[in-house]
Amino acid sequence: MPGERLDTWKAIAAYLGRDVRTVLRWHKDRALPVHRVPGGKGRSVFAYPHELDAWMASDPPPDAVPAASAWRRPGLISMAAGAIILLVLGAGVYVARAMAPRNPVRIVTVDKALVAYDNANRQVWRVPLPSAGELTTRGAVFADLDGDGTREILAPLTFTYPSSAPGSALYCLDANGRVRWSRAIEDTVRFGAGEFGPAWSSSDVAIVRRGSGVRVAYAVTHSVWWPSIVAMLDVQGQVTGRFIHAGWITRLETAANGTTLLAGGVSNARDASILAVLDGDAAFTGALPESAPEYRCACATARPSSYFVFPRSEANRAAGQLALRESIEVRADGSVLVRVPQRSDLAADALYEFTPAFELRRAAFADLYWDWHRQLELRGVLDHPRDTCRAAAPPFTTGASPPS
Repeated sequence: MPGERLDTWKAIAAYLGRDVRTVLRWHKDRALPVHRVPGGKGRSVFAYPHELDAWMASDPPPDAVPAASAWRRPGLISMAAGAIILLVLGAGVYVARAMAPRNPVRIVTVDKALVAYDNANRQVWRVPLPSAGELTTRGAVFADLDGDGTREILAPLTFTYPSSAPGSALYCLDANGRVRWSRAIEDTVRFGAGEFGPAWSSSDVAIVRRGSGVRVAYAVTHSVWWPSIVAMLDVQGQVTGRFIHAGWITRLETAANGTTLLAGGVSNARDASILAVLDGDAAFTGALPESAPEYRCACATARPSSYFVFPRSEANRAAGQLALRESIEVRADGSVLVRVPQRSDLAADALYEFTPAFELRRAAFADLYWDWHRQLELRGVLDHPRDTCRAAAPPFTTGASPPS
């Protein structure tokens, strides 16, 4: 099942039927999908059985070679000669394939390096980093930034030990692993609650169109406190604007029109999840106005095209859960589905569906939410059943004005 985990190298090796040394080599040389625990020690790892199965199916370990004694058996001389011819021909094909360009399709971090693999799970290149780091949840993004028909690679990194390096950086590389530029956000922003400066952690990256070209949206969150910045970069990595937010921006998506950026996260001022619709350069000139003094930014005012607030549900508040990170799904017809989790360990989501024009089409709780609601009733945490619930649909407000 996708939810199962193997939590040690020994367990991973046992699942694959190999020794630990072999599994470590496969992880280093052939990108066996093993993940490191964020914030854990170097050897704190885990793997998902379904990912290991898919890797084994796409790049199985080599089989044992035929026994040498078989070649000495009578009657196999002609077969051996034919095999030699096929081997020579096959070698020519292999050389031709080896000389063909190998395009990276997957980027991972290994120790202090970015490592690229092709669709055959072969290492293409390895680029050293100033410190050990981790990619964001989405990972690297492939996009043609300069319109030359080849895709660049955008790798948003957060460094594990940023003693001599910035806390995070966005790397732009070409298909051959050459670093075209890197951008670290080292701003200090001032709110009523104080100043917040580096280190920032990479959160997400997305591509939007601007005129005949493109721009790169790069989100970072403060490594300790609540502010975040969505920086708009040109194709050379220069910052052209900033959207500053009193709460973490954890997800970026591009709307179906290709020009509008959707920024999802949480608002500390509103104690709620939010979706900011950022369209055009005017949205990247500062921060939202806020009524609470501690969340007011000493910077210019920026108003998104739309700003949607998804307050916490009654079950979420009663159970002492937090405002959790939402997911944003842009559908083929241009509509947008936002899922706001209400519980960290259960898909008890609040679902919001928007039209391509960002008008709310419908809002509802998932069935598992009402199962959870019933459990809270039985435990006496909630004092009413679903039929008399005052919040039969997820709460929702709109507008970029300060909260009342």
